[in-house]
Amino acid sequence: MAACLALLAFLGRGRWAAEQVRVEERLQAYTLRIALFQQQVTEFEEEVRPTWPFWHVSGGERGRQYLMLSHDRRRLRVIELRQGNELIVKSDMPVDIATVVSVELEQDSVTVLKMETTSVTKKSGVIGRAAIGGALFGGVGAIVGATSAGSKTIGSSTGRSHTTKGPVMLVVGTTDLHVPVFKIRMNSMTDGEEWLHRIRGSIAPF
Repeated sequence: MAACLALLAFLGRGRWAAEQVRVEERLQAYTLRIALFQQQVTEFEEEVRPTWPFWHVSGGERGRQYLMLSHDRRRLRVIELRQGNELIVKSDMPVDIATVVSVELEQDSVTVLKMETTSVTKKSGVIGRAAIGGALFGGVGAIVGATSAGSKTIGSSTGRSHTTKGPVMLVVGTTDLHVPVFKIRMNSMTDGEEWLHRIRGSIAPF
């Protein structure tokens, strides 16, 4: 019996060790993919910077979205990159600034209302009814009198609300019939306001 238990313990430790090795291998592979993506993104940014010096970037380790403004302030460009063995350009949309007819900020919010209801039941006239029943019928009458007392339930409700703000979106309207509106997620309201005025300032000469 002891030998069987020892064998099972040995096999259990072996499986645990093998699983740890697999976890470490997956973690190393993931770390290498992230490092490669970061390197690819850096090379991409260095390549486009001379022509597109103004940009906003959002996203994370698996993908990036860029909103760019050309050095002459006549063109916008929206690029979405994805992680892969090579840098994947998921979409690349150039926009002539002369086609932009509107630009605004949008932020949705969600309000959750939670209601809590409490109730209290009170018996009325318990002592009086018990006294009357006892006087008329003795101890049994007192019990009957108390039991027959009326009851009243009082309820109250309270509400608590919590509002969660959504992401700030830059909404750009154009005269392009294929892409009349596109939205870019901003990192903050300040970031959105900067790009709002940056694009409006570029539209002004037209």
